[in-house]
Amino acid sequence: MKLSTPSRSSEIIMSDLKDLRNRALKVWDYNPDLAISANLTNKTVRILEDKLTKMESGNFTVAVETGQAAISTVLFSFLKSGDHVLIPDNVYGPVKLLAENQLAAFNIDYTYYDPLDLKDLEYKITINTRMIYLESPGSLTFEVQDIAKIAQLAKQKNLITVVDNTYATPLNSNPLEYGIDICLHSLSKHITGNTGVFGGSLTVKEREHYKKIKNMAVFLGHWLSPDDALLTLNALPHLKGRLEHQHDTACKVINFLNTHPSIEKIYAPFLATSATYSTWNKFYKKGCGLFSVSLKPHYKEQDLEGFFNHLKVFKISYGWGGDNPLIVPGRTTRSLSKFPPHLIRIYCGMAKPNILIDDLEQALSGLMKT
Repeated sequence: MKLSTPSRSSEIIMSDLKDLRNRALKVWDYNPDLAISANLTNKTVRILEDKLTKMESGNFTVAVETGQAAISTVLFSFLKSGDHVLIPDNVYGPVKLLAENQLAAFNIDYTYYDPLDLKDLEYKITINTRMIYLESPGSLTFEVQDIAKIAQLAKQKNLITVVDNTYATPLNSNPLEYGIDICLHSLSKHITGNTGVFGGSLTVKEREHYKKIKNMAVFLGHWLSPDDALLTLNALPHLKGRLEHQHDTACKVINFLNTHPSIEKIYAPFLATSATYSTWNKFYKKGCGLFSVSLKPHYKEQDLEGFFNHLKVFKISYGWGGDNPLIVPGRTTRSLSKFPPHLIRIYCGMAKPNILIDDLEQALSGLMKT
């Protein structure tokens, strides 16, 4: 059933003074039927949280206003001054910025680890380590982590695990089933499929984890608007069809690029030629329309600029998840590995594959002349 009107009330009316006092005593239990303030609960947001909980095979979900809000909320929910967190070297860039600036300012230590080296990860666990953060597949180069083995290691060391599952969505992977404690999403990407909607979510199995996250979200003022919750709810029935279309389109575009003389390498976790394909098969059902390619190393920066300037269908943007085909140069800093030169991230959107192939072919043709 498609919802048409969100619940926007900022007031919760008590039946009498006894009702108010009873609710106040139980306010931090986060029982939606006993809330005293609308910022603690909203009917439309609760419906979305319940749907996401079921999709992720969890027990509780906290919805917040952006993916970055979800990231900051979960980090500050479980980390305090003197604690240490392990972060994969191929993580989403703003997570590194958050660690290097905000976490450091609160005397929370961090270390980057090789996402594919379990021994490196275990070696870097210290007496102060409290959390292992994962992003699988990783940003830009899409390495796939063995989330089950990392979850097992974390349980042995009594550490919290958080995985960013935005790439896969709950339809293609459910990390909580493999022992991960907290599953994070930027709802603004695949799940809404709409560039005009913002949102983030955190799904857990343990009630104590839920209460910590909910407390921090409330204290930081991170809650999802009813309007964005409604738009996300109405997008969910179309998620499966959008992902299948994008995956099929990406495979056709990759088949074209795979034989092009200007392309050095393709970075797509769902390809059988991917270095982490066997790990992908353990945890993921299908891919999507997001992948990267690198150009041959002899090309120069001006060649890359010329390629982008010749594109007509693809638009240059860091966003992804909506209908529009998007493309952007991959730029980031890696501490533990050499980042590929001239990396290009491609998002197919909902366009027809032949239109995208034609656009890439004419833009790449200019490179052939250099």
